[in-house]
Amino acid sequence: GRIALQYNIDGTTTVTDDPPTIDSVTISSSLVNTISDTPVPYTITVKGSDSGGAERVTALQIWINENKRDASKERGRLMWNQGSVSRWPANAAETVTCADGSTAIKYNDNGPSYLSLTSCAVSVSGTRRTVAFGVEFDKSFRTPLTDNDISGFVFDDLWQYQGWQNFDTDFSLIPPLSVTCSANPASSHLTPVDSPPRRVTFTATPSGGLSSYAYSWTGSEGLTGSGPVVQKSYTTPGEKVATVTVSSAGTTAVGSCTAEIIGIPDLIVL
Repeated sequence: GRIALQYNIDGTTTVTDDPPTIDSVTISSSLVNTISDTPVPYTITVKGSDSGGAERVTALQIWINENKRDASKERGRLMWNQGSVSRWPANAAETVTCADGSTAIKYNDNGPSYLSLTSCAVSVSGTRRTVAFGVEFDKSFRTPLTDNDISGFVFDDLWQYQGWQNFDTDFSLIPPLSVTCSANPASSHLTPVDSPPRRVTFTATPSGGLSSYAYSWTGSEGLTGSGPVVQKSYTTPGEKVATVTVSSAGTTAVGSCTAEIIGIPDLIVL
């Protein structure tokens, strides 16, 4: 690598060499689930190199949405350090010891953090060091829904560095799950006994979640069903309630609607 002289403010010089390079940052899925009732694990992988050898890469960091330059959109910063917590220890919210004795750290000092650090794995190949952070995202992470990016940063043993580099590692969030319910007809009259009972069609319209939905219906007079549309015939007047529970992406949403069945008016004999 190239050797250079660093001129210090006190007039001394320090021999330096090429700074390290941040090579890539990736996430295990481009679609992240933060709506599931059970946390979903993901892996964020960062790679950095040094011309003097991978052992000279002493720290790697990732920062979600740092590149947006908007603190309200920052969603967490993680750091791997070759030794123990040696930089900014007061701001370390979580630490995990990797199998090789190195340390992974979650910081809460740069905007809100919406992830938990669960594990770390470190590997070396040639001049490159790779760190894989195991993470789980918090359910409160609901925005931005799209274009969340991850930037990377690398230090060497002289604390030369490169970053924050954005690799356009964009990921999106699964939208929150919701469902509405409608009845057709919403109101109808019973007819004389020699006519059929009043049939009502109940329709569930889900949004958010994933494109695959499971349905479960309950309601007045034994209404049941397992699809987006159910029908029920009624022979007695009153308000008929239908409730649908929709499941998707590890969570559920509930919607209700009603239909009014109006009784036969009494006949007036003149």
